Amino acid sequence: MRGPWDHLQRATIGTCEPDVSAWVVHPAETVSALTYIGVALIIWSSIRLADRHLPVRYLPATVIIIGLSSMLFHSSFASIFQVIDLAVIFLFTGHLLTAILISRGYVDRRYFARSFTLLGIGGGILPILHVFLGFAGLIAQVLAVIWLGHREESADLRGTYRVGVWLLLPGAALLTLDHGQVGCVGGWLEHIVQPHVGWHFLSAASLLFFCRYAQQVERTWPA
Repeated sequence: MRGPWDHLQRATIGTCEPDVSAWVVHPAETVSALTYIGVALIIWSSIRLADRHLPVRYLPATVIIIGLSSMLFHSSFASIFQVIDLAVIFLFTGHLLTAILISRGYVDRRYFARSFTLLGIGGGILPILHVFLGFAGLIAQVLAVIWLGHREESADLRGTYRVGVWLLLPGAALLTLDHGQVGCVGGWLEHIVQPHVGWHFLSAASLLFFCRYAQQVERTWPA
């Protein structure tokens, strides 16, 4: 029972939080997604005037979109909004991967828009084709970021990158448990604490550090 969302096809992916027959189907997952909005405001406040010409200036808006799409999906738990939720994440991973590729000399700075269109916009098409293609594409881009970041030579950049990774990995583990419906919380806490809530908190925190990493990386771009 999903109340007002019953006319939409339900997402098929598993989750720990039971449905509520209301406008907000999964309260804990919906409310915890507000963390992305808070992180976006922190990122926006940390972008200096000197960085306003860099593409990183768009990342706060990207994180807000991620948060809003996540809230919409968990409010409805509808298949169509799950696709949107996955698609918008490519805007972030595509941006970050492009920034790193430029800093390493694999892509010319002049072609940021083209590379981002391929990785960010193009990647967002994958979940439209099939939801598991979306997951596979995101995993591939995240692994590419992790691999390239692992080879970072700058100690300052490497430190920021590592914090982001060490926040993301346990969050991803909680997400996997939630989708497998392992470690679910029952009773009166079932709409307050679930593994997916932990994923939102940890992944949002990791975005903060990955945004800082992108900011630092873009400052080092060749002229």
